[in-house]
Amino acid sequence: MKFTSLAVSAAALVPFAYSQDFTKSRIQRTDDGVEEVFEYLPEDDFSNDVSVGDDDIWTGVNTQRSGGRRQRQKQQVDKNRPITSRTMYRKITASLDEKDDHWSSVFKVMLQQKRSKFQPPWPAWLEDYYYQQITGNRNLCMPSDMGCGGIFNLTAINNYGCWCSFDGLSNRNKGVPQDGIDELCQSLQKCYRCSIMDGRDSGDLCHPWTEEYVVNGQWGGKEIEMQCLEANQDDECAFHTCCCEMSFISRLFEALFEGAANGAPAYNSEFLHSNGFNYEQTCLPVAPSGPVQLECCGAYPDRSPFNSERSTCCNEELFYGQSCP
Repeated sequence: MKFTSLAVSAAALVPFAYSQDFTKSRIQRTDDGVEEVFEYLPEDDFSNDVSVGDDDIWTGVNTQRSGGRRQRQKQQVDKNRPITSRTMYRKITASLDEKDDHWSSVFKVMLQQKRSKFQPPWPAWLEDYYYQQITGNRNLCMPSDMGCGGIFNLTAINNYGCWCSFDGLSNRNKGVPQDGIDELCQSLQKCYRCSIMDGRDSGDLCHPWTEEYVVNGQWGGKEIEMQCLEANQDDECAFHTCCCEMSFISRLFEALFEGAANGAPAYNSEFLHSNGFNYEQTCLPVAPSGPVQLECCGAYPDRSPFNSERSTCCNEELFYGQSCP
């Protein structure tokens, strides 16, 4: 799926003085006197972590100051030191800049829109991912950490529960959702199905898994439906797909961070098919009684299919029976 963001690049948030061309220097005595020697900091050097906040760069017991020149030694991770909102935001958005997949791009825009809500306490999986990013040590990520950042590209919840499948096979998703994340995936898949059905009814083919759309990271104050409509005015399929996906990522963001506040993590690795969850035996479709005629009801992004033989859609609300109240 292709995705276009109008958001400001995270690279623009990094002060020029801390760009990746940064060098450290030392004073060296020679036969002709003294000279300043510059040394390039390699990319894998932890001291070249340019995305951390200014207050984190030049403080701590491992910092030396000599002759007015600030120098740093190799640092060790101090997990007892709080991670500020700015530091975490810069590191996560910088890591997402390095990814070229669709969902990481969507997640980055959502982080930009929810910047004011991106605050501690941090979920354990996010802290571990942060430390892994600044050290390069993947051993810092635990099995419960959703693939060490895998939530950003959704690999951590691909083939999870009954509804979380992102391979473009919508007919594979069925049954009763197993948890809150699975319910969000169910809403996404139903929204996808209505975008296909609405496209077909209007004479257009809509394939949400490959649809291109535009969204702006600076529009966090607008409702998702209005954001997507304004940015994709001439493309109904793009508008619908934008609504489905931005709403899904927004709600996923909230679910993952609520767990850090209430102590009840939203993610359960037991629902991964690769960990033994039996999709075929657990996710059984509900057999309808009587005839079935599928239509869609509701406004995007909360639009979903329903059986018009048993229910009626009145002003985008679903009522049981064949007439509006």
